[in-house]
Amino acid sequence: MNHLRLVQDDGIWMPTSRQAKLYKLWDQLKAEEKTSDEVIKAVCRFKQTVYDAQVTMTVQANLALDLGDLEWGHIVATIALHRRGCWGDCDAHDRLRNDENPYLSVWQSKGKKYWIMKQELPSSPEGSSLVVMLPSDY
Repeated sequence: MNHLRLVQDDGIWMPTSRQAKLYKLWDQLKAEEKTSDEVIKAVCRFKQTVYDAQVTMTVQANLALDLGDLEWGHIVATIALHRRGCWGDCDAHDRLRNDENPYLSVWQSKGKKYWIMKQELPSSPEGSSLVVMLPSDY
């Protein structure tokens, strides 16, 4: 990684300066201070840290998108944030775990919570994919 990882001795997760900038973009997206397109454009300046071959959605997440409970641009922006090391509204335990092996980020769109989760694909040369899912899918 190109940035210094700051974790206090008591196990409390502390964002790196790079992550702090990404979390600021997430806060601005949540508060509707920035549009999805503005966040995507800003995020693209950061180096990608999570690599995956594909992104899929569960049936329930796709239905929520079709019903207008989730916003497509918001999902694309949060996938971009996830790929660069921003874990959204994850708790401190999951943030610490993600710094070692990224697997989960927690987001909200239009008040509806959704997750972006890493799925291992042992038979695939790429090794893993990302799945957009609702908590009820787990």
